[in-house]
Amino acid sequence: MEIIKAELNNEGTPVNKALVFYNGKYYVVSESSRFGLETLIFPSDSEGKVTNYVEVGGGRGVKLHEVLANFENELF
Repeated sequence: MEIIKAELNNEGTPVNKALVFYNGKYYVVSESSRFGLETLIFPSDSEGKVTNYVEVGGGRGVKLHEVLANFENELF
């Protein structure tokens, strides 16, 4: 898994969203706390444009950096 682009906080931890390349495919990993903490994984193109808004991984109660640290196991 390679993180192509991510927004970082002052400590260098990825926050909000990241573009990931894994197993020949691109994914956007997005963290939201609007309705309670959840971080979801969506298929995307190489520029980070989501190609399908049906999530393919992630879940509730996990932060972005936690999903990235365990990316392979977070995919459905």
